[in-house]
Amino acid sequence: MPLNLAENPLSAAKVGSQDLTAAYAGVTQIFPNSTEITSWTGRGAASSYNNNSHSLTTSITGPAGSTFNLIGSSGAVGQTGLTKAVDGAESFSWSISANSSCDAASRNPSLTLQATGSTTLASPLGGRPNPDTVSQDAGPITQNITPSGSASATVQNPGNYITVNGQRRWLNGTIVNISYTSNSVTGSQGVGAYNFSVSPYGGPYTNRSVPFGSLFGGDFYTQTSGVPAANQVGTFTGTYTLAGLPSSGTTSINFAMYFYDTLLSGCVNISPSQTPIQYIYP
Repeated sequence: MPLNLAENPLSAAKVGSQDLTAAYAGVTQIFPNSTEITSWTGRGAASSYNNNSHSLTTSITGPAGSTFNLIGSSGAVGQTGLTKAVDGAESFSWSISANSSCDAASRNPSLTLQATGSTTLASPLGGRPNPDTVSQDAGPITQNITPSGSASATVQNPGNYITVNGQRRWLNGTIVNISYTSNSVTGSQGVGAYNFSVSPYGGPYTNRSVPFGSLFGGDFYTQTSGVPAANQVGTFTGTYTLAGLPSSGTTSINFAMYFYDTLLSGCVNISPSQTPIQYIYP
């Protein structure tokens, strides 16, 4: 508790004839009755930050024992219940949270120095303004991508089936020619990858051809890194052979082309995300 003379704070305290500059009870300053923070560095010298998170510090100048809060808003995260341990300048941490969600607006994180207890702020306070505000970039903008095209398939050996209880079933070795013609893609980036999915499982694909991108993987899968939307036009083709079926075969073959965002920022809306699933019956 601060030292008072009656209801008034002491203006001086002595030990013998010597003036005391400060007196403490434990770690609590009891004389003088108040401490003054004279300056701070606020949010620092940077005028803006990208939309990632940032771990930062601010320097507070004043006597040991000064108490204060760092109050953050609009993405700034401060601390409360802080006490200076040393006279002069001392650094304290604060942060700016990420603003990287899709379509997040730009914002202005603000840090406020708030004196607590018997601590006061100098007027004027040296250093940065209080509160101190900085700008942070917006999040990535969602890209709307629209593929347009059509898929088709034909069976090379249409007689490769058996009849089970009056139902025709495809057998192992059924050979399917598949194709997808991409007519256009709207959206600045384009589709990240195309995957021609056929069920039931078979393989391997043969006679594979793609008009753009790089073909890889066991499926008819092409990655279009670096290929702009305007160039993602052409016809995928390939031959697919059913394998691994039970002796009773399968009632149908189904296939579709799927479109993926494998290479972009994640803020992508691809619609439609696939062609209609098509079925081939014996």
